[in-house]
Amino acid sequence: MNRWHEICFVAIVSAMLVLVGAAQEESSAQLPRESYYQLDVSLETHRGAALQLSDLQGTPVVLAMFYASCPHVCPMTISAIRAIEAQLPPEDREELRVLLVTFDPERDTPAVLAELADRHGENNDRWQFARTAPEEVRVVAAVLGIQYRESPDGEFNHSSPILLLDATGRELSRSHKPGAPDAVFAQEVAAAAHAKSLLLSH
Repeated sequence: MNRWHEICFVAIVSAMLVLVGAAQEESSAQLPRESYYQLDVSLETHRGAALQLSDLQGTPVVLAMFYASCPHVCPMTISAIRAIEAQLPPEDREELRVLLVTFDPERDTPAVLAELADRHGENNDRWQFARTAPEEVRVVAAVLGIQYRESPDGEFNHSSPILLLDATGRELSRSHKPGAPDAVFAQEVAAAAHAKSLLLSH
């Protein structure tokens, strides 16, 4: 390839990358109707940062609800997600995000959530332990199909599905086995993370 051909080739590739980038930006701005990211809810993370659900678009997300003082099911849910993650190759794991939204925003302050993240070894950029306004918790739970009820002692009775969302916030799968990794769900998480990893490598 002579110098002129090299220049033409670089120019063509550069133009293609610009077009692809523009198409991806336009696509991300047009969320599908069934996307959970259509829900306009403001979250606060365990780092005290503001987060919108739509900020997570562009990569697969594992999503669940919990509360920090939960003695049994919620720690099992977190452990199940960590176990699924541990099965992924490092390059695929990097493309997965995890969002855990608390039922108990009044007690689960960013400091409490940060301590929980530290306790589980997940105080990193990929995991977000978050809370929303008390009046928004029921909205989030209803949209996600999660049932909960606060008992007089301050504990919460709740269902515990773990959801897998695609890059646009559509539900790909859900697991109802918080106590142990669901093999089928784990395979679907692995496939979604690997697909994103492959996309970035090409």
